Amino acid sequence: MGAATAYYLSRRGVTATVVDRAGVAAAASGKAGGFLAADWSDPPVAGLAAASFALHAELAATLGAAAVDYRRLSATAVGLSPSAAATARADATDGGRGRRRGRRRRGAPPSPPPPLPPRHAPSWLDGDAWAVVSARPLGTPATTAQVHPAKLTRALLAASGATLTRAAVTGVATAADGSVTGVLLDGGAETLPCGRLVIATGPWADRAVAWLPAAGLPPVWGTKAHSVVYPRPGGEVYVCGFAEPPAAVPDDPAAVVPTAGACERLVAFAGELTGRLRSGGGGDSDSAGGDGDGDGDGGDSDGDGDGQGPAGGGVAPPPPPPPPVHQACCLPVSPDGVPLIGWLPGTGDTVAITTGHSCWGILLGPASGLAVAQLIVDGVAAVVDLTPFSPSRFCS
Repeated sequence: MGAATAYYLSRRGVTATVVDRAGVAAAASGKAGGFLAADWSDPPVAGLAAASFALHAELAATLGAAAVDYRRLSATAVGLSPSAAATARADATDGGRGRRRGRRRRGAPPSPPPPLPPRHAPSWLDGDAWAVVSARPLGTPATTAQVHPAKLTRALLAASGATLTRAAVTGVATAADGSVTGVLLDGGAETLPCGRLVIATGPWADRAVAWLPAAGLPPVWGTKAHSVVYPRPGGEVYVCGFAEPPAAVPDDPAAVVPTAGACERLVAFAGELTGRLRSGGGGDSDSAGGDGDGDGDGGDSDGDGDGQGPAGGGVAPPPPPPPPVHQACCLPVSPDGVPLIGWLPGTGDTVAITTGHSCWGILLGPASGLAVAQLIVDGVAAVVDLTPFSPSRFCS
């Protein structure tokens, strides 16, 4: 949010200073999956999502699609159930009861073969623990895309020409009328003057409740989400899940770490879904199966199943891929689940906020940043109507 706001302010001739205690893309902006969908949101977020999806395409053209790993893609929803093989294994390990139940009577017809997967099922879902029972398209290249969040954030900030200050904002300096004239850094050791302040701090936005008690800012919580990133020569594989209930977040983003066992569950489940992500070891040192060329042979270039190339001094097998990265980040959520975008009441239009975008922060970042930039320069946002997102909705 902050990088996008700085970028669009720079397009209007306004240079910003970005203050961040941990650096660029140190939290969710550096750990998100970067999935973009034009039409998956309900009102009032639907218009914001559609506008931002279009802006992502414009940014890719301006910044370079390769520089931010922007690509259009298709999306598929898949329904799974335990496979017959998995059920048989479970029956075989329950003390013989399953074997007795499953024993075929003499002369009875054999069990029918497993059904073919649905037409839209991805071919890489080749694990035998789960059967694909349904598959349907969710998006096409016209409506779904992906971008690398950290690369996009860094590119936006670099293109903005903004000054990056590594410090913790711990308060604000205000005038008698409530307008903000500066921010206090590192416990008041320094005051950074400002004409306008934008709070784009994700789940850390609730720190401003104490700085600006008259603004009526509601609490903003963080939902911890877990993800595992598998580095591959042909592109990373991103697996996420096991979000936790909203809670207060620690002051330091570096203190947001995976809950014990959560990423390990993701690794185990990914290995059940596809052999290309099957674990070759234990813990964080796991190597995922597959060689990244999409053929599923795991680097077995002679096809004999031993994972090696041809004998007699042939081409050496490729090295195993790096181990998957286990990570967690906190997604900002407002009390009503709708983003907060606009001027904070009681600040004389000197403090704007943009936060509460939950898991759609990367998607909604460009339009939110452009809206705040327009608010600062023009006094009104033209890219989207900010009325439903106004922080004043929480003022009594």
